[in-house]
Amino acid sequence: MRTALETFVNNISNPIDKFIYVLDGGQGTYLENSGINVNSQIWCSIPFTQPSFWNENEKSIERKIMEQMFKDFLSSGCSLVMTPTYQLNYTSYLKELKIGESESALKQYDSLLTDIGSFTKKQTESHANVLVIGSIGCYGSMILAEFTGNYGDNAAEIDYYKHYKPQLDNFLNSENIDILGFETVPNIHELRFLLSLDSSVLNKPFFIGLSTNEVQQLRDGTPLEEVAKLINDLKAENKLNENFKLIGCNCCSFVSSSKSIKVLNENLNFYIPLIAYPNSGEIYDTVTKEWHKPKNELLYAGNSNNWKMTVDKYTENNCKVIGGCCRTTPEDIKSIHEAINQK
Repeated sequence: MRTALETFVNNISNPIDKFIYVLDGGQGTYLENSGINVNSQIWCSIPFTQPSFWNENEKSIERKIMEQMFKDFLSSGCSLVMTPTYQLNYTSYLKELKIGESESALKQYDSLLTDIGSFTKKQTESHANVLVIGSIGCYGSMILAEFTGNYGDNAAEIDYYKHYKPQLDNFLNSENIDILGFETVPNIHELRFLLSLDSSVLNKPFFIGLSTNEVQQLRDGTPLEEVAKLINDLKAENKLNENFKLIGCNCCSFVSSSKSIKVLNENLNFYIPLIAYPNSGEIYDTVTKEWHKPKNELLYAGNSNNWKMTVDKYTENNCKVIGGCCRTTPEDIKSIHEAINQK
């Protein structure tokens, strides 16, 4: 009998299979809307650093909110949930806690990741066949460059493995993490690094979400046609990790995301399923630090008709996983789920 993970891999790997998986949505948005301040180095992971969070007998407000967040997303129809660890890389963790790098600090960090993985898995217990994705933020998430891709002139020489290794060491050995998600990758050099990791390093199913702009490029200006060529060439050379299961885009414009997915699909010369989970289409004002809905309703994800049109575009281009990112809510996930099941 297949496990839920084996079924997932089998379903997405079959181009004829029409089953679409639904991913959860904007965890940070949910927590902010519920009164939790996530404005920190480690963003959604901040509640987990409070000792009171782990007291199950006298649950803190933060724990109750986090549990309700998972409950709401799961009841909206998602079958994949993320750990709230996108910005919980080791460097940002040290900065947030204002501690120096040491063996004891690394053990403390590793223990925190283990606890978060266990907590996330526990939230899925009442929902059959739900898988947990270990969320791993790109190098740019550490230096606030995931939306520019500007890693400097030495981007090709950066030690990306140093950034990823502490989180990878935990997630790859965790029974609570089913799939690895490398999110919001904006730079071609970092993408090359991730694609260079073979199964001796990455021995679990994983996907890569790209940070893309309005003209179907990585944020560093690399055309998505070039991204597809890189993947095609590695495939032809038999150098693609067998655990590399999906490629796509996340945390990008609600409207442009379907165009980016289309470019990837049209330029990949072999079948690999795609993944898309865009932002809501709201615009962030960097001066007032507020989000605003676009004046044109067609640019906003917050109604079921817009989601239906976008889900159709995704599925026409081999998307097998669809969800939401910043500013998307359980209602958005419900709209995605309904759009998929109307097909």
